Amino acid sequence: MHRLENLRHALLRLHQAFVDAERIEYERVHGRVAGGQLLKVLIDEPAFAWLKQLTTTIVQLDELLDDESPHEAADEAKQLAELREALQPDAAGNGFQQRYALLLQRSPDVVVAHAAVVQALG
Repeated sequence: MHRLENLRHALLRLHQAFVDAERIEYERVHGRVAGGQLLKVLIDEPAFAWLKQLTTTIVQLDELLDDESPHEAADEAKQLAELREALQPDAAGNGFQQRYALLLQRSPDVVVAHAAVVQALG
């Protein structure tokens, strides 16, 4: 479980790095967004829809961590393998993977957060 908790924290940092990078880009086009408006923008704006995949992944990991039944090592390994596959930045991949790859090129914070996720995935 400790490994999954570390992964969860790394994913949250990655998510925050994505939001910060996308916010900068969004504000260049649309002007400054106040903190209270950011949540609405994140939910409503199509430019942020690609983040849903990572948000869903974090929620699924939270559910796994909240499940109090004992987990088999094979179950955890399977979950980690699925996460590794889903979290592949790829310029030729799906929308999430393409945006992830682009932000790795643009944002040092995304690079650092990505490295932490890779390390947590093992």
